[in-house]
Order: sequence, then structure tokens, then C-alpha cells
Amino acid sequence: MRTDALLGSLRRLKWLKLARRIHLYAGLVLLPWLMFFGGSGLLFNHPNLGEQVSAFRLGPERVEALTGLTPWKPQAAASEVVAQLNAQLGQAAYELDPQFPARLNGLWVLKAPANNGLHLLLFDPERAVGIVATRVARPSGERAPFADAELSLPQYSLTELERRFSELLSKTGIPAASPLKADPKLAPTLELRLSDQRNVSWNVS
Repeated sequence: MRTDALLGSLRRLKWLKLARRIHLYAGLVLLPWLMFFGGSGLLFNHPNLGEQVSAFRLGPERVEALTGLTPWKPQAAASEVVAQLNAQLGQAAYELDPQFPARLNGLWVLKAPANNGLHLLLFDPERAVGIVATRVARPSGERAPFADAELSLPQYSLTELERRFSELLSKTGIPAASPLKADPKLAPTLELRLSDQRNVSWNVS
């Protein structure tokens, strides 16, 4: 029995050693990819990395002294919402659920242009604290001479697209109260590159 137990322990040790080796070499092989995806993810999530930014904090006392604002109370704000809803209906149709405390989510973001960049205020109304940051703009390249040109390409316009698809729903048997309308915020972008007489290339969208 002791011999069998000893053999079993040796087999387990052999498999553990093999698993450690696989883990080690797989980690070494994948390390460059992890570094690449980590670095590119950092640049995607923080596109302003490397810019000159100066910032200072505003505590609740200073916010009150400068603006008269005090911390917002979510429960009091929720009570006002319910009161106004009931006032519009002319009856006490709604009341706050005592099992769910009201809360504020998110921050206010206020912006103002600076001489060479942008001023930002990130304000937390529930605590009445804020951060004022000034971001220096990156030096911009030469402005394209055609940047303000207005071109007329009616065949590629939203109006033409709406006209072409105006009867799509009815022709496919889908009941609809009105024809399809284009969303002005969601549209494809044409990208091209131009060369001028000086042999300067311009990326155009």
C-alpha cells in the first residue's frame, strides 16, 4: 500500500511540474500580446494622455462661499418630484417608496474655452465638491484652405436617402404611421485623400 501511495504522489508531482512549466512558457509567449493590448487600451480610454493639465479641488466650503451652493439632498429632491407630479394630477397619486432611498448618479461637467485650451469643472452635487482643470490644447497643424467649403452633393444627402426609402415599409408589408426618417447623428463618413499643387496631402472627411 505504501508503494502505491508513493507512486501516486510521484505522479501528482510530475503533473504539477508539467502544469507549472506550461503555465510559465504560455505566460512568456502571451506577455507581448498582453502588453500590446494593455497599452492600446490605455490610449483608447485616455486619448488626452500626455497633454498638459493643471487642476485644483473645490471643497464644499469653498463652493458655498463662491456660488452659494450647498450639497444636494437626493431624498429632498425626490420629495419635490413627487409633490410636483401630484400637483399636476390634482391628487396624491404617488408617494416615495420607503424601501428605496433616492440617490444621485453622475457628475455635472461644465466647460469654458481657454486662451490655449479648455477649462473643465467636474462637479459632484451630492457632496458639493468639484475639480477645476485646465487642459492645454495640442498644437494643431495647418488648417486646410477648403475647411469651410460648402459642397452640394444632393444624390448623397439625407433627403435623397429618405425619398428612396419612403415606400420601403409599405412595399414590404410592414404597417407604419409614417415613412422612414434618417437620423442626422448616425451616418456613414466618406474619407479620402487629396494632393494640392504644392504636393501637400490632405486627409478629408
